[in-house]
Amino acid sequence: MKIVAVKGIVLAMWLGVIANPAGANASVPKLIRLSWSRGAFVVGLSFRVYLASPSIAALVRIGHPGVPQIVSAIEVAETAASLAFPPKGLDGIKTREELANKIRSTVANVLSQIGDVRALPVLESLLEKSDDGEVRSRCREAIALISHKSGSTC
Repeated sequence: MKIVAVKGIVLAMWLGVIANPAGANASVPKLIRLSWSRGAFVVGLSFRVYLASPSIAALVRIGHPGVPQIVSAIEVAETAASLAFPPKGLDGIKTREELANKIRSTVANVLSQIGDVRALPVLESLLEKSDDGEVRSRCREAIALISHKSGSTC
């Protein structure tokens, strides 16, 4: 029942995005939290893998207007992890740093699916600073995909 309620919230937000794209930014913070705090599944082939969930789909649907808020989620991941720790429903997360890295990798993946060049500076900085393999992998993938979509070189 809990999963149905979460999907219902995301569906309502997603439908709100379709009905009122101008008001979509109000849903972004909640969708960001849902994107990393609920299970996402991996979709794709070995050369292109991405995360999928109803909240991630809604963020991608919002797209470019939501990018500034989505980018800021990477910048405040440490604070978000501190406020949300210990996480409910995320087995295997044992420290605040692990949770912050989960947030960063999920958000980097969302940014790769949107493909907005405004995300490149924060993704490049995160790639340089992070010691986490998953975060680095998601950042490399996002940078390559965004650069390819925009026609620039990485």
